[in-house]
This record gives sequence, structure tokens and C-alpha cells, in this order.
Amino acid sequence: MTEAAVLDPRPTMAVADAEALVSPVTYGNWDGLLDLFKRLRADHPVAIAAAPGFRPFWAITRHADIMKISKDNKTFSNGATSTVLAPILSEMFVAHLTGGSPHLVKSLVQMDAPEHPQYRRLTQDWFMPANLKTIEGNIRTIAKASVDKM
Repeated sequence: MTEAAVLDPRPTMAVADAEALVSPVTYGNWDGLLDLFKRLRADHPVAIAAAPGFRPFWAITRHADIMKISKDNKTFSNGATSTVLAPILSEMFVAHLTGGSPHLVKSLVQMDAPEHPQYRRLTQDWFMPANLKTIEGNIRTIAKASVDKM
């Protein structure tokens, strides 16, 4: 066991895997990305990812763990850090622009209770199936035009 492991007993993944998680190039190679996550789910389903230039972060790769965490608002918070993974220098720039907030835009994803459910109640009716049905044709037209343009 390394000295670092004794000082920090939390599970960690290999630096190369952490670097792959933060690299946009990884997400452009679908097969490689699926292989990476398959291996992480098997070997390090819950682990600290520490890539140079980024703050260490928890990488949770199994659906059941993600669901459990997403429902445990007492232990896990959404609002303290950005939900967009960015280099430390980018985080510092955003904090400078926003007066200390890690969020350029604060949306439901970055909110915790009691704020999150209050905002969610304001908009949830818009996303009910019956209401979405009324705009489905417009959404399909916009989506098709966007794909055709690409």
C-alpha cells in the first residue's frame, strides 16, 4: 500500500482513467468511451478521479449508485460546485465573473432542497405528457432542421 493510500483511504482510479474522463477527445470515440465506463463499473464503480489541472471529483459509474446518491440530499449536494467539469483555472475565472459562485447559469441541476423543489413546482406542469404533446410537432420540426443542418 502506498503512503498516499494510507493518508487517503478513499478509492481512487488510475490517473490515466481520470485524464480520460476529463478529456473531450474521449467522448468523441464512442467505442472507447463505452469500454472505459465498462471497465470503471467493474473495477472502480465509486472512486475519486484526480486528473492534473482539475479538482479531484467522485466518479460514480453504476446506475444503482447514481440513483441512490441522487435521492440522498442530506449527504450529497448539487449546489456547491459546478456541474460542468472544467479545469481549475476555468473554475477560478467563473468565480471571478460571478462574484464567487461556481455557476455561470444556475439551473435546477445546481439546486438543492428546499430551493430545487420550489423551482421545479413552478415549471413541472409544462413538462407533463399532455402539455408536451401540444408542442411535439414543433419540437420535431426544429430537431429535424437542426440535424439536417449538421
